[in-house]
Amino acid sequence: MEVDYPSASFGTETLAAGATYHYRFKILGDGPTKILWTDAAQQPHTVPGPALTEGQEGTLAATITPTTATWQSNLRSN
Repeated sequence: MEVDYPSASFGTETLAAGATYHYRFKILGDGPTKILWTDAAQQPHTVPGPALTEGQEGTLAATITPTTATWQSNLRSN
C-alpha cells in the first residue's frame, strides 16, 4: 500500500485485513493525493483522493476494500 501526496509518499509492504496504519506527514506544496495497492489476487488498484494545500492540518483517512478505497478528510488551513 502506498499513499502519494504533494512532494512525497509513504506506505507499507503489507497491511492485514482490518488493520490500521497511522502515518504523520506535513503537507509541503499543493496537489492531489492517491492511494495504490495490490490485492490478494495480485491486481493493482489506484484511487484518487482529495487535493491538498500546503499548510493544511488535521486528519486524512483512507479505508481500503478489496476493490476500492474511500477517503475521509478533516483538514483545515492555518
